Amino acid sequence: MTAYEDGYHYQNVLAPLIKLEADYDREMKEALSESSIHLDWEKSLSQKHLAVFSFGRDADETRLMVGDELILRLGTGAEFLYGKKWEGRGYVKSIYDGQIELEMQSSRVPESITSGYGRPRANQRPSSRLAMTV
Repeated sequence: MTAYEDGYHYQNVLAPLIKLEADYDREMKEALSESSIHLDWEKSLSQKHLAVFSFGRDADETRLMVGDELILRLGTGAEFLYGKKWEGRGYVKSIYDGQIELEMQSSRVPESITSGYGRPRANQRPSSRLAMTV
């Protein structure tokens, strides 16, 4: 068992280890991307847009958590259908049975397009960002 001289010694030993783990988690989330995602648009009780989709991998593998910020982007084919590029940010509201429910910040979303979203990347709160393109 390691004995620490005082609280400062303890902090100086553990803080770099905690920072390394946080950096690793951030890098893992920032590397997330998926293409050809199909989603469904819904409205929450507060009339915010919800994007509901499966990420295509195990939730444990993605390390997504409620509160993480995700960026959804239209893929090339979907951009053609929509007539312009689109990107929207939202926060993971819930994860249940592999379904991710994302509450969008913007009220302008391409509700008519439910497939062809590009690689999503996620943003972890508060300082790091993940982006998902759907």
